[in-house]
Amino acid sequence: GASLATSGRLGESPEASVELRSLDGTLLGRRVSGDGSLRWRPSGLDVDGLSLSAGANTLIVTGGTGEALDLIVSVDAPDFSQLLPDAAGSLRLDARVTGELARPEIGGDLAASGIVFGGVRVDALEGSAQVPVDPGGVLDVELQGRGIRAGKMDWRNLALKADGTPAEHRLSLVLKGEPVAVEASAVAGWGNDASYAGTLEKLLVSSAAAGGWRLVEPAAFVAGAKQWSLGQACLESTQGSGSACVEAGGEGADWRGEARVPRLALGLLAPLLPHGVEMEGEVRGEAGFSATGNRLDGNARLDVVSGRSSVDLGDDEQRLDFSGASLQIAASGGGLGVALGVPMAGLGRLDAEVRLDDWRLDDPVRPSQPVAGTLKGGISDLSPLVSM
Repeated sequence: GASLATSGRLGESPEASVELRSLDGTLLGRRVSGDGSLRWRPSGLDVDGLSLSAGANTLIVTGGTGEALDLIVSVDAPDFSQLLPDAAGSLRLDARVTGELARPEIGGDLAASGIVFGGVRVDALEGSAQVPVDPGGVLDVELQGRGIRAGKMDWRNLALKADGTPAEHRLSLVLKGEPVAVEASAVAGWGNDASYAGTLEKLLVSSAAAGGWRLVEPAAFVAGAKQWSLGQACLESTQGSGSACVEAGGEGADWRGEARVPRLALGLLAPLLPHGVEMEGEVRGEAGFSATGNRLDGNARLDVVSGRSSVDLGDDEQRLDFSGASLQIAASGGGLGVALGVPMAGLGRLDAEVRLDDWRLDDPVRPSQPVAGTLKGGISDLSPLVSM
């Protein structure tokens, strides 16, 4: 149960007070208790040691809000399992809100260890932050983590840092682990319209499957409530496997984008191929699409400059040369068309076309979708294909 006492007065200097003399109960079988007091006046709210506890975990709020802010929030949770039955770990948070009511500053320190909750595990996480609302205030955020696991993600280390002002600051991120490691840095800031814009200066993405890919030149970006954009961003393989460029933007539900692949090694498909199947060669392509409502317009083309595959049959190996194959996609007038051509050296050629009339972005695979197509070509010897 809870014991409350209230008091107050009206008139030229109104005020109201609430005193929590005692709170006693249970939560998930753990004792819950609390006490403290609040006093409201037109000039602000004063909090006098509001304390809540559940088992060994405590929350304490002190200070006040008014023209001058000085509000302190402390959380000491040495045992999450006392709060949530499927959780574990400990957390310590000390946060403070200072400054003027119109220009507050939020700062604090965080330390957590052994966190387990909802399929996420964090061995350790600690950091500090100073975040002002004033565009010219001092911004300083630093977060360090290790042993972060969620699903297939297993990051050994996390480092996030931001320093400068809200209007212009440097942001850096380092993630080391699997399946993808990331190193990135940018100079960016918040605008008066709440948009976030800047320049991505460095990006290095690496994985065991695709190797390393780095940003060739800085790329501008804008992320806002009404519109977003990404200037030309080109990535190139650090192992010489190829390169790719993309540029995109949008407003509301409408968007447009362009992509260009000067060269890409087919060996990158190795992790997706069945055991005993190898592929080599390279492709190139380009694409440009725009969307207005449910309508897609544009086209894309992918050409196999050179392509060879081999299948290990135990006591034999079957090879197939499909150099010159191409894939084309065209969207216009509410329809979508796909054309595939595959020459097979010494065997023949296959050509296929598919047309989807009245194709819509909001329901791309609806059961009533009209489909029409053709398949033509000739294979002089099917045995190599059957073997594969």
